[in-house]
Parts: sequence; structure tokens; C-alpha cells
Amino acid sequence: MSSVGGGSYGAYCYSLTGNNETDINCIAKNVNNSGVGFYCGYNAAPTSEVLNCTAVAGDKLGNTMIFKNTASFDNIVDFDNIRPTSTNNASDLGVSAHSSCTVTELTDADFTDPANGDYSVAAGSQLIDAGTDLSSEFTTDIIG
Repeated sequence: MSSVGGGSYGAYCYSLTGNNETDINCIAKNVNNSGVGFYCGYNAAPTSEVLNCTAVAGDKLGNTMIFKNTASFDNIVDFDNIRPTSTNNASDLGVSAHSSCTVTELTDADFTDPANGDYSVAAGSQLIDAGTDLSSEFTTDIIG
């Protein structure tokens, strides 16, 4: 990723380069709902990917990126203008969730301890086994 930051934008992962970039096993959490979660800037490559990640409490996710096995929780806009090859994502927006989402009713119970910032997948979460096989992309998930 090209930029990871905070300040007036909250926390974000924002790609501005012309290179294809891949974010794997990341959690982007905004502290004030004013920053983006994962988002490609104007000059970003159209095949940048976000794989097996979680974005929480942000302004938006998207803009020409490919998302796979990515959870969007408590964001203002989910999966905006994303590539059609995006698949097996999760959202808390219910019927308004993007068509790439196989899980559309995320709740606090899907995460270990969201009140204290732990957005790892909880035992019994509907996210377990909801993703697509990404072993061709990476072999170690966020917990090792």
C-alpha cells in the first residue's frame, strides 16, 4: 500500500501510485469516521487488491479495487465502484449490501471484542468458511 495514515482523515490505506498493490490480512479502523478504509486514488492501478481484510468505521471502501474475503463493518459506504471480479465479501448493510457480499448482516457478535478494538473473527461467526479459497494468493492468514 502506498499510504497508511491518520490525522484529520482517521486511519486509512490509500493507494496513489500507478503500481498494482495488494493488501493482505489487514485491519483498517478509523477513529473518527472521516477517513477511507481501503481506497484507490486517481492514479492507482485498476487491479489493486484487498484480500482477507477488515475495514471498520470509515467513510468508504472501493474505487476500482478488487475485494475478496473482505469485511466492511460500520462504514458509511461499502464497496463503492469496485471491480466485478470482487467476491465473497461481507457487510452490515443488509439488503443494501453490494452484490459481491455473501454475508450481509454482520454484527458485533461476528468479532471477538469490537468494543475494545479486537475485530478478529469470533468463534461461531458467520464469517467462518464464508470466504473463497485464496491459497493461490497467500497461505498464512491474519492469525498465522
